[in-house]
Amino acid sequence: MLNLVIFLISYIIGSIPFSYIIAKLFKGKDIRKLGTKNVGAMNVISVAGLVPGLIALFFDILKGALTVYLTKKITGNLSVSLFAGLFTVIGHNWSIFLKFKGGKGIATAIGVLLLTSPLSVLILYLIIIPIIILITNDSFMSASIGFLIFPLILWFLEKNIWLVIFGILIAVVIIIRHLEELKTYFSGRRELHPIVQKMRDFVLRRNSEK
Repeated sequence: MLNLVIFLISYIIGSIPFSYIIAKLFKGKDIRKLGTKNVGAMNVISVAGLVPGLIALFFDILKGALTVYLTKKITGNLSVSLFAGLFTVIGHNWSIFLKFKGGKGIATAIGVLLLTSPLSVLILYLIIIPIIILITNDSFMSASIGFLIFPLILWFLEKNIWLVIFGILIAVVIIIRHLEELKTYFSGRRELHPIVQKMRDFVLRRNSEK
């Protein structure tokens, strides 16, 4: 019963739409109707600016980290805290406060992982995803492929079955939220967030200069 209560509270915490709230507070804009229409920090950057976007990113990451931290303190159980983190990501993606709409869940998943396997996050975002971005030239595809590979990274680093199971479930949740973008990718769409595009161009320029 305690675990069920924890999972429900985790879902509600995840459902708090910080990106929506912050875009409204800073710019009075509804990000569900602007930019990518995604209720996430990257869309806040596009619609409301860098500072509001970074604030939204901080709180989205905090949701995942806080849920795992508190659950671990209460139960002392890694598997329960990971599932609490999963429900937080599900809440972020399908928020009860936004008629079960939401973001992609990546920032909140990172919050969970920063407290359970921080090195895996560094490898994913400093090595795996940048390489995939250079190949696919698409933010959505690179995130999907990156998280599909992610359980293997967790197994290699941690050798913990619960972390691997969490990685698989998170990959499923994130890919489900990217299905529309993945369909349009195979129809010819290529899209990088402006910040990611600048970073990619910088890397390619530096390599061409060498």
